[in-house]
Amino acid sequence: MNDTQRDEQLWALLPWYINGTLQGEELRDVEALIQRSEEAAREAELLRKLQAAIGTEELVTAPTELSWRRFQQSLPDKEAATKVTFPWLKLASVAAVMIIAVQSALLVYLPKPVDVELLGGDESVQHQVDAFYVKVMFSDQASWKGIEVLLASIEGEVVAGPSALGMVAVRIPKSDEQAKLLRQLEASPIVEHVQVVPDD
Repeated sequence: MNDTQRDEQLWALLPWYINGTLQGEELRDVEALIQRSEEAAREAELLRKLQAAIGTEELVTAPTELSWRRFQQSLPDKEAATKVTFPWLKLASVAAVMIIAVQSALLVYLPKPVDVELLGGDESVQHQVDAFYVKVMFSDQASWKGIEVLLASIEGEVVAGPSALGMVAVRIPKSDEQAKLLRQLEASPIVEHVQVVPDD
């Protein structure tokens, strides 16, 4: 047997050396290997540290019947765990029902929109008897406050718009001064275009 094979056999004996179970010639040969080989010395040191770490671990015993019963008693009651209550859930349910009721009431009592198609391409317009309609294009400098003031002066009301072209439909109550109201609207500096929607 050559030296390399003998060293491999001695390396395999290192764990038994650390455990203190080697005797006689094997013990002396392993000690000699550790003396002449730094690598064997490092391996022996690593095995010592590993043995020390394992020795400090607590010994875990298998659970006994008594420990199993104690563990079961420490668990929460299944029925109590499933009876989780959310006191706010009833309040949230009542609030949801009230919101639905309010929304339903609003849908029923909201005023119906005027059934007039003013800004589309279709010129067949159904008018309310007491009003006439105009399409108005306001200038880019017009503010909503200025538009409100102008419409209030002619008792006008925006009923649709603005369209893609910027036109708004305005409802004006019919009166003997219709021509005067239209001239007032056209003369305003914030108005660029006025078009009367013809009666059918």
